Amino acid sequence: MRNPLKLPTFRRNPDRPTLKARAANLKAGLSRLIQRPAQHAEADQGRRSVMVASVAAAVPLPALTYSPEVLAAAVPAPALLPGPHPDQALLDAEASLFRALETQQAARQAASRAWGLIEDVLREFPTPLVPSDWETVLVQRFAAKGLLSGYADMHQVPRWQRAEDGQIWQQAWTGKALRTLIEHAVPVLGQGGQTPHRIKRWRELLPIADIFDARMAAARTLSGHERLRDESHAADAAVLDLQYAISRTVAATADGLAVHVRLLVASDRRRRNTEFEPLLLSAAALTGTNLRLPYFDVPEWVAAWERSGGRIERIKRRYGRPEWGFIYPSFAGASDDFKYEVRQLGEQRSQNLDVISDWLDANR
Repeated sequence: MRNPLKLPTFRRNPDRPTLKARAANLKAGLSRLIQRPAQHAEADQGRRSVMVASVAAAVPLPALTYSPEVLAAAVPAPALLPGPHPDQALLDAEASLFRALETQQAARQAASRAWGLIEDVLREFPTPLVPSDWETVLVQRFAAKGLLSGYADMHQVPRWQRAEDGQIWQQAWTGKALRTLIEHAVPVLGQGGQTPHRIKRWRELLPIADIFDARMAAARTLSGHERLRDESHAADAAVLDLQYAISRTVAATADGLAVHVRLLVASDRRRRNTEFEPLLLSAAALTGTNLRLPYFDVPEWVAAWERSGGRIERIKRRYGRPEWGFIYPSFAGASDDFKYEVRQLGEQRSQNLDVISDWLDANR
């Protein structure tokens, strides 16, 4: 019969490293973590001491029974090694990211100015070119047969000519769309009924549509919007590629960890996921990173928006939570500088919509 008072015997797993081997592995890891190249010899020794103490606290408890000499070997003093920085790839990627962000900002501003020239023409569209309700249904019928694209073959214009409603868009006829309707009206709609009257109306609209098409083509050529838009998209893609490359690279030193801290602080993910805030602040303190959180002055933005004549209204939804609506100021008779400032405010709103909405929820 087994003695219930006898303690079980614990045997070391032969596949598990010995304490001495684990201490040697830890020593090698600490050397890679703490050592810095000669060009970084002025590193903050206080910060390095914090790192040594933190890693020493992570030594497995059995190792703490060793003599002070063994512990000193397991946690060596900081040393400097010649050669490239262990995180040089991370540091270079961050420098490239800073340059890409500057390029992205310049490309976005150029594309925004170009779009402003096109938008000015769109706001002056001839109202007869807006399809009636029954014509909108016909567009869908023609689109279902592959004859017409409601987006590619039509102008997208403000719903009303009032500039303050310019963020609400609708379709308008182009010469190409009208010619498609006229050519295929009889096969699609039949020869009798209202078809002859509809063809007559569309032929009357053709000269108006052709003139407006010419104005739009001139605005696109003068502004170079398509080229600048493609350059802006390419700049966006370059920034995303660099951010992804950095996020997939594991840091080996405090300098590399600081790169990840700065990238996370500047990203939108941190604003939406605050559960890792203590980890972020701890990493910033450990690496000696000057943690200047991104700050967007919402009250100042709201004041500038309303000074320009813009309005902010609460929009109730039948389903879901209400949303904030931002009504643009009137551009009637406004200068180009005023239009540019308002568009810049609009871009800032798009980039910081969550922060602005949270502030409005709390203060309006």
